[in-house]
Amino acid sequence: MQPYQAPGLRCPHCEAVHEVHTVLDATREAPQPGSLSICWKCRDIAVFAINAFGLVWLRKPSDAEQRMFDGHPQVRAALRSTIDAHTPVEAVRAHRRERRRR
Repeated sequence: MQPYQAPGLRCPHCEAVHEVHTVLDATREAPQPGSLSICWKCRDIAVFAINAFGLVWLRKPSDAEQRMFDGHPQVRAALRSTIDAHTPVEAVRAHRRERRRR
């Protein structure tokens, strides 16, 4: 799994700039519209969006998406990994270990 380079993407919650994202779905090389992102700074969820020109940005989840994320066990596990980790790389490793245990 290679990091996805996305220079200048900003968290829609705290405006932190994120340059690199790790795609946790091993079948994909890049996030798809609707894929989620967890901000390393504020630990909130954002959603990838892509416009007709192929420009990628992060948006806040809709209320329906947020309810779905809140109830999804893999999302909760990813959030726990992010909160417990000291670095983004550590969070991804912890999340992978958690997924293998299931």
